[in-house]
Amino acid sequence: MLNLLALSLKNIYAERVGGDVIPRNERPALIDVHDRIAEAISHGDMDTAQRLMHDHMQELAARVQQRNPGLMQEIVDWR
Repeated sequence: MLNLLALSLKNIYAERVGGDVIPRNERPALIDVHDRIAEAISHGDMDTAQRLMHDHMQELAARVQQRNPGLMQEIVDWR
């Protein structure tokens, strides 16, 4: 079930957002954030994991909003 959800979100992202939201020169920092989230989860530090993930998703949403104004208000039709 989780795989189906992730694949659906990936497809929506690829079709609607497309391109590079994170420029190549910023990808090492992106990998670092993902590593810190994974480390917090593996150490059972859910507060830190939640904070890091929240901040990461807020930044990503802001980048998508800047690049594609109005996209975040669109309704996803799952049919």
